[in-house]
Amino acid sequence: MKQKPWLKYLLVVLLIGSAGLITPAIFNQFSAADSMESSVLLARRSRYDQLMRQGYAATRRRQYSRALRFFRQALAARPGDRFARRAIANVSRYQRRVSRYRRVARRGRPRRRRGAATRGTNSIKLIPLIPTDNDKSESNQQANANSSDLSLFLTTAKHPTFFFYIPPLSQEEELLFELEDENSGDIVYEVTLKAPQKAGIISITLPSNKPPLELNKEYLWSLSKASNRPDDLRPEGLIKREQPNQDLSSKLKAASPLDRVTLYAENGYWEDSLRTVADLRSKSPQDEEINIEWGNLLGTVNLDENVINAPLLSKR
Repeated sequence: MKQKPWLKYLLVVLLIGSAGLITPAIFNQFSAADSMESSVLLARRSRYDQLMRQGYAATRRRQYSRALRFFRQALAARPGDRFARRAIANVSRYQRRVSRYRRVARRGRPRRRRGAATRGTNSIKLIPLIPTDNDKSESNQQANANSSDLSLFLTTAKHPTFFFYIPPLSQEEELLFELEDENSGDIVYEVTLKAPQKAGIISITLPSNKPPLELNKEYLWSLSKASNRPDDLRPEGLIKREQPNQDLSSKLKAASPLDRVTLYAENGYWEDSLRTVADLRSKSPQDEEINIEWGNLLGTVNLDENVINAPLLSKR
């Protein structure tokens, strides 16, 4: 085994000391060499620790290119370090998944959203967790807020779940969720909810005792405040149930839960993707990898950080 330089100095000191030949001058030389070696080791360790902390902080902010630079520098400071190598592998995997999430609208690309098109302005309070056409300028979105174009996303579920961010509201405020057949205009499901006690993300699931969504039929959903002030624009959009093809079905069966999130997203099944990762987050709220994937998914569809980091409230 390779000896440390300072250990060699110590052995020499012990040998000379045992022979009675050591002098204060010689001892000081050995001590200076030992101190220099220790200082170099401490400096390297300090830089490694700093780089790793910076890498982890950038990862939490989903700044993956920046995180990779820090972790690679940490690996250079400590070649072969397993923690730096593992961090590089993890961040590289997150980058690949984000790239795949960006294809979320490839099938059934979301169109301009009526009502929710001005998300982030003062008039919008209820925020649906869905893809949006974020290539449009705010002025164009405002001008088309009452357009007949609606956002369409897909699901495989007979009884899907809808997610909304609800800001702080008066405890007396009520919310009305409606789901209707887009062709006939018939109401399939409606429910009135009390505003949550704190800001967060609510989920509304079509009950199993209600008729399931029919295949390949579009349904209109909406959420509004019962007060319904003139300047309130209600979030609304379209959902359609589609069966995945045989190839995708096979991949989904063989995939891990987190991999299913990615498979659903890149094939356009937004509801399944979001519902899957939300269920995982509800069961394991402290799991760092699940929280990162939640942020990765929502971060690719133009949602603000305060929405992404909001707590999941009880299901409705």
